Amino acid sequence: MTNNLKILVSGDVEGKLDQLYSRVKNVQKKAGTFEMLFCVGNFFGHGQKAEDEWKKYQTGIEKVPIATYILGANLSEHVENFKDSDGGELAENITYLGRKGIFRSTSGLQVAYVSGREGRESLPIKDNHFSSTDRKSVV
Repeated sequence: MTNNLKILVSGDVEGKLDQLYSRVKNVQKKAGTFEMLFCVGNFFGHGQKAEDEWKKYQTGIEKVPIATYILGANLSEHVENFKDSDGGELAENITYLGRKGIFRSTSGLQVAYVSGREGRESLPIKDNHFSSTDRKSVV
């Protein structure tokens, strides 16, 4: 018998962390515990409300109920939230995976990823873009 790995995947969060984690808690009440959450798309939002919500989780005032893994900035104004291009913990239980790589969970799950938007080969690659070379390096 094999164990089934249960993961959640979310698209754009847009800084609505209270809403995201409320939904996660509700899903886990109905479907049982999930091992992790992957957030792809825009994790951070715009404006004071989104900044205030982020600060609650960043400082530990609000607790993150599930191991959360996020990709890097899709928008240039969000680049400042990702200090280390190699990834790392942004808050307790919220981990930025990095610009590119292969994530390996303790349960054996492997996920290849690139962060940001695909850049044009004819233009310089910005901090919130990845190149075809980046993409090829993880497959």
